[in-house]
Amino acid sequence: MKSNRNEPESDQKERNIVSFALGLGFAVAGPLAVFIILGVWLDGLWNTRPLFILLGILLGLVSAVFAFARLLILSSAESKSEEAKNQNKSRK
Repeated sequence: MKSNRNEPESDQKERNIVSFALGLGFAVAGPLAVFIILGVWLDGLWNTRPLFILLGILLGLVSAVFAFARLLILSSAESKSEEAKNQNKSRK
């Protein structure tokens, strides 16, 4: 989607918040779902229920926490960069 320069700043902030929320949702739900599905499949394959489901949940949670932390770090760096840009504009 093309960014419109005349777009009100509140609309742009709202889009950024929605984008962050969607990214966060996929960053948490994606790995969790993949590892749980993999655990269910392995348990069915080797008849070890619930061993691999539990391992899948554990690995999914760990992976989701790392993805969440990475997303927060990137978001924080982006907002600091944006603040620095706005300060430089206001000084001119």
